[in-house]
Amino acid sequence: MEPELIEKAKSNMLRDTEWSERTGMPIREDIQRARQYLIDGGLKALRQALDSGVVLPAAAGVLVAPYLLQSDQQTRSAPEGS
Repeated sequence: MEPELIEKAKSNMLRDTEWSERTGMPIREDIQRARQYLIDGGLKALRQALDSGVVLPAAAGVLVAPYLLQSDQQTRSAPEGS
């Protein structure tokens, strides 16, 4: 899961930066900061940033929740005994 999260964070960070430059709309700096911690040091670095208060739980949740939900849905849809 971690390599997928990191790649998704990279592509979303670039997408948001390009979108902001093109439209003049602001970027969510809290989410960009959380993405950067994830990109630079993986889930461990993101967790440390959460623990130190540098990254807020809501910003980290935006990055991780879709993968946790996807994993939960796959678990629930797996046939019994798998």
